[in-house]
Amino acid sequence: MERGSPKTMETKTIKGCIRALALAGVCAVGIAGKLNAGAVIGATEPTQILNNIQLVAQYGKQVQMVLQQAQMVQNQLKAYSLELQNTQVLSGLDWQNATVSLNGLAINFQQGSGVAYAAAQQDAAFTQLHQTFAQYAAKTAGMPTPATYQQWIQYNTDAANRAANAAGLTIAQASSEQARITALKAAGQTPQGQVQAIMAGNALAAEELDQLRALNRLIAQQMDTEARYHRIEEEKKTQDLAATANANAQPANTPDPKAAKTYGPMPSN
Repeated sequence: MERGSPKTMETKTIKGCIRALALAGVCAVGIAGKLNAGAVIGATEPTQILNNIQLVAQYGKQVQMVLQQAQMVQNQLKAYSLELQNTQVLSGLDWQNATVSLNGLAINFQQGSGVAYAAAQQDAAFTQLHQTFAQYAAKTAGMPTPATYQQWIQYNTDAANRAANAAGLTIAQASSEQARITALKAAGQTPQGQVQAIMAGNALAAEELDQLRALNRLIAQQMDTEARYHRIEEEKKTQDLAATANANAQPANTPDPKAAKTYGPMPSN
């Protein structure tokens, strides 16, 4: 094939589009910096624990929102796949909408990886602030650690690679959002470009949903473990306070050894 031919340019365009979608998660660290990860400093210990549990709960809500968005994108891409089967090519307006959906996949990957990074940071800070939590968490089955989240981020990226490769596309390096949109517009110029982009998008959406559900379970387990740890610590403090109060209290109905003795009347002779 001659270098620079239309078919070669089309293939390069599609590859650039899909690799941008698949590896957009490498931008997650920048996003995570805006998520305000970490433990709350300056509060009493019970307040610190509760604040951190609430922080993890916020991450859980963020993942659920991304999950809903990913499900919507998948449904949209499935609809475009059916339309392509019937018409062989999408209309200009439909391809514009498909471009928005495909770009949404990349954004969802970024958001998911960003939340995972933030949750890992929060877990590390929480463990550092509450030394006994590490021992408790080590005995809790399924409790995620920063390493667990790092593995999820790596697997999230690898899964995107596998999905795109399964569609016959080569993955290289992520691109900017503007470059991604430009590549998608170019791919939409031919029926073959549309079909390949939509096929890869469907594969990526399926992987994305699986990984976001797994992340949702990790964050739920982290929140549950920290909440149970908080309850146990509060119960210990309540018991310690009660024991101290009992030890300092003067027992009732106990004669005072220092009290003066009283005597009855003298016996008569």
